[in-house]
Amino acid sequence: MPAFSDDTSDTFAEALSAVPAGSPTSGVKGRMLEQFTGGGLEPGTCLLPERQLASALGVGRSVVCGELAVFEILGILDVRRGSGTSLRGGASELLPPVLQLGLMISGRPTPPW
Repeated sequence: MPAFSDDTSDTFAEALSAVPAGSPTSGVKGRMLEQFTGGGLEPGTCLLPERQLASALGVGRSVVCGELAVFEILGILDVRRGSGTSLRGGASELLPPVLQLGLMISGRPTPPW
């Protein structure tokens, strides 16, 4: 059985669904962020490969690849080419300010962090 296949990554895939028409990037980012911050995934959880994530979300692999890179920069994911992607253990210090900035730019209300 492949190293990426475990119960938690399957749960993550089941929680995802095709992103509605519009902006695939923001839809993917939102769906993934909900899963990463919702408390249902343990640190170290391995995600499915990019192709399978793209298929589950109904978007191209390049969209998923770009979003995984963003979450890696924010310190949420550990992306290892050839070995897989996993959820990091600690909360990133960059995440709250970056999310607030993104929400301000988009005109959405910001959370009270």
